[in-house]
Amino acid sequence: MGGLILILSYWHLFLLWMNNQMKQPLLSVIICLLYFTFFAAFPCPAETKDVELRGRVIDIMTQPVAGAEVYLYDSSQIKRPADFISQKTKTDGSYKLTVPAGVYWAVAILRQTGSSFGPLQVGDKHSGEPLILDLKNNKIKEMDFTVMDLRDAVRHSRKRSEELFEIRGRILDVHEKPVAMAYVLADSRSNPAPEIPQYLSAWTDIEGKYSMYLPAGEFYLGTSTVMPPSPKEELSHFIEIAGDMQGVDFILQNPPE
Repeated sequence: MGGLILILSYWHLFLLWMNNQMKQPLLSVIICLLYFTFFAAFPCPAETKDVELRGRVIDIMTQPVAGAEVYLYDSSQIKRPADFISQKTKTDGSYKLTVPAGVYWAVAILRQTGSSFGPLQVGDKHSGEPLILDLKNNKIKEMDFTVMDLRDAVRHSRKRSEELFEIRGRILDVHEKPVAMAYVLADSRSNPAPEIPQYLSAWTDIEGKYSMYLPAGEFYLGTSTVMPPSPKEELSHFIEIAGDMQGVDFILQNPPE
């Protein structure tokens, strides 16, 4: 559109020049200057380009996952409603999503409740840390996601099958009020930094409840409100796992504002 306007403007100037070159040359020069001043002050707006993001959502056995959604965020802060959400994946795991060109943080989630919002629940499947997608220079971008639940994630990270035990409890603040959207971290080392701890729970719900799976053994547990957790996060709660455990609560000293 901007190019067409410019062409028409040049044509108009040419006609003015032909009509006035012998009669009013000074007027022609003034009109030219006015045209160039106008278009310099009011440039034509750039057209917004859309990008089609498409691909498949699969599980850790590479089988297609139906009913999952791909979430896109315009920043790394993903503990909030997504800026864009795809339609639910089809039986072949395929999805398609058209968004304005830009940089996005992307995750795929299969929720057992069917809702598109709220913290992850036990049984939900998630693709893990968000992928950074640069969609500035593409018309079509293909990206696949692998989703897994907490039990799958633990087994996948250890790369072998073993018995896992469920640990449940709550995260509370110093006033014993529940803290939502926080994690429980677990590692065989008390200070795994700068590495990410070996295990983590799903986000706590509005009641501060969490659930995680651990194999038998000795672990250090801690909490965090960000992912990846800060290297300063302490895993100071020692626990020995020999079976399912209930009521493993934590007091978060610095809850999110």
